Amino acid sequence: MSLAADHTKGSGDFAVQIVQGVHFSADLRHWNLASQLEAAPILPRTTLKWTEALNPSRQSLTSARAGRMTVPMLSFLDLCRTGLLAGVLPCAVLAASAQNLRSPACVGPPSLESQLRAHPGDEAWAALGEWFRQQRQPQCAEQAIRAGLKQSPGSAHLNYLLGLSLYSSGRAQQALAPLREAVRLAPGVLPPHLLLATALTRLGRNQEALGEWQQAIAIDPTSLPALDGLVKSLVSAGEYDRAIQLLRSAPLDEQLTLDLATAYRKAGMYDEEVKTLSDGLQSRPGSDAIAAALVSLDMDLYHFAAASALAAKFATAHPGDLAAQRIELRTLVLTGNNAAAAPLAKKLLAQAPHDADLLNLNGMIEQRNGDFAAARRHLEEAVALNPNDLNPRVNLGVVLVDMKDATGARRQLEKAISLGADEPQVHFELAKALRSLGDVAGANRQLA
Repeated sequence: MSLAADHTKGSGDFAVQIVQGVHFSADLRHWNLASQLEAAPILPRTTLKWTEALNPSRQSLTSARAGRMTVPMLSFLDLCRTGLLAGVLPCAVLAASAQNLRSPACVGPPSLESQLRAHPGDEAWAALGEWFRQQRQPQCAEQAIRAGLKQSPGSAHLNYLLGLSLYSSGRAQQALAPLREAVRLAPGVLPPHLLLATALTRLGRNQEALGEWQQAIAIDPTSLPALDGLVKSLVSAGEYDRAIQLLRSAPLDEQLTLDLATAYRKAGMYDEEVKTLSDGLQSRPGSDAIAAALVSLDMDLYHFAAASALAAKFATAHPGDLAAQRIELRTLVLTGNNAAAAPLAKKLLAQAPHDADLLNLNGMIEQRNGDFAAARRHLEEAVALNPNDLNPRVNLGVVLVDMKDATGARRQLEKAISLGADEPQVHFELAKALRSLGDVAGANRQLA
């Protein structure tokens, strides 16, 4: 269990927070009217036969039905407003085609629906999608965005919003296509690059992500999310020196301070890491993340007294800050000070009774004190709340070994190993459970 386990995670969520709600300028390419008309399912194919597609370089369209007609290149909304589609295809028909993509249950407020009927452009659809997102109706938000793209497939804004919707719902792979389209349509706009890089990072495609972070920095060298993402990608690629050089001369906020400290640690430059974190905490004395990282570093360097003193000082300075109190509790648990840890653990759990981390810490203390029933109860809840966290599973497995529940212990410890637990103690406890179940060969494999 690491005190600073959270501060080195990817910049994905931070980037998404930064880019949500960013307003795009008007579309950077015109709506592809010809392809949309050919695809309209409610029109007979013989009604309109286009011998030329709308092409910004040619700026003309031709209709067999209307005769040869050349007009300046206009957007869909321009065509609607000027009446140039009159007698060819009413705007309402295309708007209705887009509306067919929406579920009857996905109806927005009257003001937005009225605006959409009057001006069915990409910004109206974007506003409706944003309203559904705020109402925590992601499926309706996605339907609204897709309906908008039915009318304006060349909208960088809507492609970006679709990518954001897909990424936010855990579909990072599906988000790549619309995000790449948004980048293609609006190469000089920052948010699509940030989110595309974030999605690629989430998918483990670090080299591709690195390129997007670099493009984001080229657009805005002062962008903190872009710099954060770029440094994290460099560290993941083992390019610690490049990451350090990028940040040495940069103004450091909290996250970039942690990034620089991580780069120093990966490079084995512990003195520089200590100085970076110490200077960062002096500049930001209320930073839970920097304090946790510095305490964690002291623990890793076996400076237990220094870690305990810093954790206690920080908690005393921030008595109403749960995160500050959590740092002290973790330090007490890791240094084996159960006498001081037990009352603090109970106090904090009373404040946050369904906090998986606090449940895990209470379970660890109770196991050490021999209160296996209470430990089991707290650890089982921690596992239920966060099933992919290996720490409470390991601790629950140890408790179940103590309680002679070898079958349950085996289940928890094997799952913890599948999640990445590889400490010798975990294999030793699993060997004990397997031996109790009569699987001597399996136990021996765990000890090999």
